[in-house]
Amino acid sequence: MSFEERILWDDVEGEAVTTIYGLLMCYVLADYKISFKEHCKDRVKQRHISYDEILDTLRHGKLIEVHFLGNRCTVLLRKQRHNKAEDLIVVFNPVIGQVVSVYINASNDNHDTLREELYNKDLDVQKRLEQCIKNSR
Repeated sequence: MSFEERILWDDVEGEAVTTIYGLLMCYVLADYKISFKEHCKDRVKQRHISYDEILDTLRHGKLIEVHFLGNRCTVLLRKQRHNKAEDLIVVFNPVIGQVVSVYINASNDNHDTLREELYNKDLDVQKRLEQCIKNSR
């Protein structure tokens, strides 16, 4: 059984930063086809989020976390919504170009309750990314 590994974006360094941005840009700027998991489609309806808003968050949002579970990589991006009181969080798999989920967070949420023990500052993000890319083929 796999366990989830997480790292805050501010702790990601070196080649991994370039790799993640490169993967993201392939989908959001080069017009590669982005897919949406059924779970995401359900959340879009439930939370009244538009697909345009998701794409805008992918293009202009701030990267906040990277997660690995088995051979799956996801990044979390955050962008303030038009009403300014909420942020849209997009969970995106940059290896296969798939939006996994979306949710709303308060814009003033400074993560005071963040459980730092769930994050590994020493995670070898580049190595994990390479494994995910290799196993996605």
